[in-house]
Amino acid sequence: MGKFKDFVSRPAIKKEIDMDDRFLLSESEHVEVVDIAHFKHILQNPTHGKYVLRSYSDHYTEEEREVEILALMGRKVVKLTYNADFLEFTQEMVDLCDDLGYKVEEEIERPINTQTLTIYR
Repeated sequence: MGKFKDFVSRPAIKKEIDMDDRFLLSESEHVEVVDIAHFKHILQNPTHGKYVLRSYSDHYTEEEREVEILALMGRKVVKLTYNADFLEFTQEMVDLCDDLGYKVEEEIERPINTQTLTIYR
């Protein structure tokens, strides 16, 4: 019982968190509903083109938020190429494809920080 009293009576030690850590802890990006709805439409009706995500607009330029869309093999395969930093977007796309019953393959090119999702409809 003596050790427990010693433990409880010790003053709490506060860990100092610097500004960078605080920013990372408080920062969480959410993919906007408009983006999800647009890509649901694209997956159901594939076309070639480019789309600028509304998500991530606070921290990335328009060019960095651009998603290249390719419809291949008679629109049975859709390739999305975008910034590999957008982990939440990747997760949303994988979840959307699961909901629609599509198979997904992921490929990341680290030297140029690009993520490619290949979706088989």
